[in-house]
Amino acid sequence: MSTIITCILHRRTLNLACRHRGSPSPHFFGSAFTIRNTPGPLARRLSTKMSINNKTPSHCVADFCLIPMGDNVGASVSAHIAEVQRVLQESGLVYNMHGNGTSVEGSWDDVMKVIGQAHQRLHDQDIVRVHTDIRIGSRTDKTETSEAKVAAVERRLRGE
Repeated sequence: MSTIITCILHRRTLNLACRHRGSPSPHFFGSAFTIRNTPGPLARRLSTKMSINNKTPSHCVADFCLIPMGDNVGASVSAHIAEVQRVLQESGLVYNMHGNGTSVEGSWDDVMKVIGQAHQRLHDQDIVRVHTDIRIGSRTDKTETSEAKVAAVERRLRGE
């Protein structure tokens, strides 16, 4: 019963969002729903109307700020951040460190993997707690790089 209610409520929420964007059908992202102990017609209606998509974007740009925490972390974290940059170098992904974090580009899975590897590298160095703030952008109409996004703004500033 709770699965049906969750599906119906989740579907109703997505329908509102999709209608607002003009999309004719809802799309579900994440884990597939399991429909158990439901009456036949309702189960068929839910399963045929749901579009399950477990894929991740082929390209994304993530900006993340990794913060090592604990008694053995001093006021300066530059040595730890340097270790994170080594993980990024080893990954082969395009990245750019800035004063408040790092931007990294690649497939969703590769980007999440390298951020997880950065966490693990610090844990391996006896950092007991690591916190990360992440912003991620993805597009389906084109592959956009951080460099291209900055260049577009700079062109506008020049009046082009």
